Amino acid sequence: MRRMTERVSLAMAACAIFAGIASAQIEDTGDSGAFIRVVEDEQAGTLRLEIAIREYAMRHGPGPAVSLAGAVHIADAGFYDQLQAYLDELDVVLFEGVKPPGAGEYPIEATDARRAQLTKRRIRFVATVVQVYRRDNGAYPDQLQTMAEGLEQRVASLVDGRLTDAWGRPLVYEIERSPLGKSTFDVISLGSDGEPGGDAEAADLAFSDQEPISKDEMMADRDGGIQGQLADALGLVFQLNAMDTDGQNWRNSDLSMDEIMDLLDSSGVSGDELFAALDGSSFVSRLIGFGLRLIGSSPTMQATLKIGLLDILSIADAVLAAAPGELGRLIDVLIKDRNAVVMADLDRIIAQEPGVQTVGIVYGAGHLADLQERLTDLGYEPINVRWLRAIEVEIAQTGMSAGQVRWFRSTMKRQLERSIEQMER
Repeated sequence: MRRMTERVSLAMAACAIFAGIASAQIEDTGDSGAFIRVVEDEQAGTLRLEIAIREYAMRHGPGPAVSLAGAVHIADAGFYDQLQAYLDELDVVLFEGVKPPGAGEYPIEATDARRAQLTKRRIRFVATVVQVYRRDNGAYPDQLQTMAEGLEQRVASLVDGRLTDAWGRPLVYEIERSPLGKSTFDVISLGSDGEPGGDAEAADLAFSDQEPISKDEMMADRDGGIQGQLADALGLVFQLNAMDTDGQNWRNSDLSMDEIMDLLDSSGVSGDELFAALDGSSFVSRLIGFGLRLIGSSPTMQATLKIGLLDILSIADAVLAAAPGELGRLIDVLIKDRNAVVMADLDRIIAQEPGVQTVGIVYGAGHLADLQERLTDLGYEPINVRWLRAIEVEIAQTGMSAGQVRWFRSTMKRQLERSIEQMER
């Protein structure tokens, strides 16, 4: 028993890093404003993870009702069905989803050299979308301005407002059609001076001068890397495969990958290893993926691993809060800087869209405590909470008695608490 517990504890500690499920709070009694809780149902012989949807109203003055909907990136299919049904009824849904490089906003202040660098990324992003269009429709679009009509909504929403260079001028789209079916295209910026030719920052920037688009850039990978493998191993569902974000009321509200990397660079943090682990391309992630496949073949180990996952989530907020040095700065970027984007989008809705009466914000549960504070500062107050069942485990499937499961959980919690104490020193 002890040997099995140690193996599972180590596996869960590793999996939690890659699960993409951030800060959580356990709620034992009452309503403490938490967004996630673990509930033991002795009569049913189950443990379950529950996620909150908290609703807010503006205390004074105009403003839409706002719902903070917690999400975990892997869960039972029924959880996503309930969450989807709730959010689809709202006027606007702001959802988490890191955008491709080049799909972010341009900084207000930037040198021409910086604008040239950002424009190259934007050109590559637009060229990628052109190729996605061709893949899905069999031909290149006639013009960029109507390209979104032939794209699935999740891609089309990224194109809106992103057909300009960093100097604010429309990108030039050129297509050369061939009767033999070998048409070619180019996406071009005329540089800082807006005139053909030129030198240095005034020089034209063209997609044809860049490397060809790789398969990995074609916006089709929804398997989730390590997160998807963890879901498969536990008999759960990966969020991107379960939820439909293509509805007209759904709006991507997040940073782009290059914006995140820029923020990490400015903070002196490298996120390369983290992202390689999450997308499954690192050696370590491939080893973990192999181990997860073995775990998935054993119903007993699968159920035990699920129980460990529930308790790791219940204490993950403290782990993140105690994260030292570089890891702490990484968490600030991944949570606080991305939350700032969400609040900026909400501010725009309040200022510019008076017809919007209800707004949902669906993000990983770790983002929501900070978002809740920001809503309070903006003048919102909580008015209601509902709980959705995210993951349920039958204790009997673990091969342990209820008492043994409690011992196992308390042992894991003590190990995690000691880890937190060591980080805080």
